Amino acid sequence: MARYFFIVNPRAVGGPGRPGAAAVSRLAAELKAEVVTTAEPGHATFLARAAAGRYDPVVVVGGDGLVNEALNGLLTSPVPDTTLAILPAGTGNDLARSVGILTWEDGVRALQGGRVWAIDVIAVTCGRGGREITHYAGLGSGVGFGARVIQSTQEWVKRLFGPQWCYSVGVFRALLSYRSPWMRVIYDGGQASGRIFFLSVGNAEYESGGTMRVSPGAKMDDGLLNVNLIYDGPRWEVVLNYPRFLRGTHITHHRVRYFTTTALTVVTEPLVALQLDGDVRGCTPAHFQVRPRALHLQVPESRNTNQVDLPIM
Repeated sequence: MARYFFIVNPRAVGGPGRPGAAAVSRLAAELKAEVVTTAEPGHATFLARAAAGRYDPVVVVGGDGLVNEALNGLLTSPVPDTTLAILPAGTGNDLARSVGILTWEDGVRALQGGRVWAIDVIAVTCGRGGREITHYAGLGSGVGFGARVIQSTQEWVKRLFGPQWCYSVGVFRALLSYRSPWMRVIYDGGQASGRIFFLSVGNAEYESGGTMRVSPGAKMDDGLLNVNLIYDGPRWEVVLNYPRFLRGTHITHHRVRYFTTTALTVVTEPLVALQLDGDVRGCTPAHFQVRPRALHLQVPESRNTNQVDLPIM
């Protein structure tokens, strides 16, 4: 029998398109779930790690940042196959969207009558605070410009422009000051170097609230990372081709190399930041390694994927 553990971001509850506190309380009471609210960044990692093995599933009520914290807690726990469930209450909700959970109601249906899908995750070893860390991403990572976009999409930008436009606004704000670093990129069977404007490592097709098809054709359970490598060029060319990036047709542009790999190493000069699942987490040098089907995620019954069905406890 399932034992539910809710991790709730209190700042994410309420607002347009998000559940109210009353809706969260009613559902938790119906499921006889234990509910804990987060108090600070990183708290969800601690809570999920402590809950693994004692509860299943661990249910996140929040956005991509909270989901990422929780999946890191589960994957570094003694019981890493504990199921993660998502009730979306953030700005982008990209990981939830990628598995067919577009609304709060979708999340509730997945929780009450869905199935479990084992998806890949990306293990990222990078620098932070002068030391080396390993962090996990379920959606993807961006090196350099991708991190600058996140830094340029502050909370006031999200509130003012909403999930449909805020990340595009962040892109154009980032363009104003960004300078492409020199990069050396080593991957399965090859390498590249030079002034690289954009490098992303993806596990799912869409990012930025479902508005950008960054990694077309990506599958979340194929054991592969989908990589965009875009060489430096004039900024007017970036602006002119931005609609192609939204549609996923950018991969045919002459400055773009798009390929799959199981591992990737990036060295840059100077050091640059990188984002994981929509939050800036560290800096280069960085190593990316796929961990096939490492995260068990509860998804709607109707989700059309090549998923592996696992028993729901």
